[in-house]
Amino acid sequence: MELTLEQRKAKSLYAQGKTAVEIAKELNIGKSTIYRWIGNDELGFKESKKMANFNAGDMAGIIDESHKKLLIEISENPNKLLDPKTADALLKVSKVLESLGQRKEKEEAEQQEEEIRGVLIIDDITYESLKKTAEKNIGTSE
Repeated sequence: MELTLEQRKAKSLYAQGKTAVEIAKELNIGKSTIYRWIGNDELGFKESKKMANFNAGDMAGIIDESHKKLLIEISENPNKLLDPKTADALLKVSKVLESLGQRKEKEEAEQQEEEIRGVLIIDDITYESLKKTAEKNIGTSE
């Protein structure tokens, strides 16, 4: 089913965590229409919201679990490893897990950098405030 421009905008806002009421106000559409769109599985609103909350760590966990299941199957029947498709699947999964691990590390580093930046901004504000207070105190003591 092809979505209209309004439906695409509403779907994007819903995936970002906006409520139906907020979406209705922002797009100037009736609340009941937004609720109807959200409830229509063919439009995929709920699925989009779930995917928006998915991160690299979540994906790595799911793929790692399927990787372990494949390894258990191989341990129970080592001849499976002789199948080129199985060997290829193991190699591909390993590469994906490595890539997701790197992505997760990057996300964590970016989050840590944002936190540090926020502290630095607060420190700068505090420093400037203390500096102004000190200048006022020096000016009044003279």
